[in-house]
Amino acid sequence: IHANRQVQISSVELLSLVCYELTAIVRDSGRGLACYLADLLSRIKLQKITLHCVLTSIPSSRDLPRSFTHEILAFNDNTDESLASQGEAFQVQILRFLLSLIMF
Repeated sequence: IHANRQVQISSVELLSLVCYELTAIVRDSGRGLACYLADLLSRIKLQKITLHCVLTSIPSSRDLPRSFTHEILAFNDNTDESLASQGEAFQVQILRFLLSLIMF
């Protein structure tokens, strides 16, 4: 799980950098490239997919009742804290990516 989350964080960071660089290129170039990229992004629904990623990264606010066995397993599992910090790092990166899409 840790390696998968690290890959997700790195991927979103790379997408953010690409978006920031594309923003700089579009500012320097003509209107044709800007229209083409806007059309491309709307066709692949990148903004919608990014918002879905933000939504899924937010933990549910409702507390579902867990069985006694699940409580014992959760108590003995000490990886919850590291997963929480990686979850926060992922949320920061996905929000930065969303900001770069808005600036685009």
